[in-house]
Amino acid sequence: MAATLTFSNPAFFKCNESSCHAKYFSTSSNLKRHMRSKHGPKVRMACGEERQNHSSNKKRHQSSCSKCKTIAAQQANVTSAPKNPDVNHGRTSFDSGTTYCLPVSKPRKRHSDRDSVPNTSDNHDSDGLHKKARRDDAGDEEHQHGTKNLPAVLEGEDVPENKQQKEEVVGPIDDVDDRVFMVQRLYTGIDRQLHALNENLSNPESTLITTLSSAATTAIQQSLKGAPVEKLQQEMSQCKQLLVRKQRHFEELRRSSQKEQNEQADALRSVQTQVAGLSKQLEKERNKLAKVSASLQAEETKGTEVSCSL
Repeated sequence: MAATLTFSNPAFFKCNESSCHAKYFSTSSNLKRHMRSKHGPKVRMACGEERQNHSSNKKRHQSSCSKCKTIAAQQANVTSAPKNPDVNHGRTSFDSGTTYCLPVSKPRKRHSDRDSVPNTSDNHDSDGLHKKARRDDAGDEEHQHGTKNLPAVLEGEDVPENKQQKEEVVGPIDDVDDRVFMVQRLYTGIDRQLHALNENLSNPESTLITTLSSAATTAIQQSLKGAPVEKLQQEMSQCKQLLVRKQRHFEELRRSSQKEQNEQADALRSVQTQVAGLSKQLEKERNKLAKVSASLQAEETKGTEVSCSL
């Protein structure tokens, strides 16, 4: 069943295949390349397995399949068999008789280093050739429109199990709309990768977390680098004004508190003065009372003496 293209969302290009996990793409070239590589017609490889009819898929399969490597080596040995020098035009003589063999036709190449089978004996894979093929197929559309690319893990590409994909670092983003669009694409990629992790548990979780963390860090750094200088200066000025207002308010509170403390001290001193005066007056009254009691005692003594004399 052929997939249909939908361009309803102005920010993304959507793949409507129900079995496809990579739903959204940033450009139409990425979506077309995805349709060719994931949903195009299949071709049977030398080992009997069916693959999508795409050059990068066939190259990856040929570089990793041992059966295809063995068959290719056997074909290379047959084509490199010794020829009879007196026979021309691809006719080869053997002991059992003369056999006419067609010359081996080489595939037409757009680039000299693209269709060669990579050597995996020195721990190299076909990621580099695959990336170059994708760039050639995409054309110059992204360069014309100035589209900023996210890492491949957020564009719907498969994360390799043995190593992480290395993508070029995107420069700082100057426009606020571009930063918002970058964050939206980041959230979409995170949701898509979490869904892929639930569907395919063979994908290492550490690789996914590391890739998403790196992408999020890159987006945050770009957002900080792309912040307008005037806006930062305005925020700094507002912070300084707020600090000055807080300092003035604190000074007013301190002066009012000092004034209240002085008033309370004056009131306390006046009360202490009044208490001291009252204590002196009380002492005088006590002295007067003692004198009166002494005079009364003397009068009582005199009365007693007079009564005794009578």
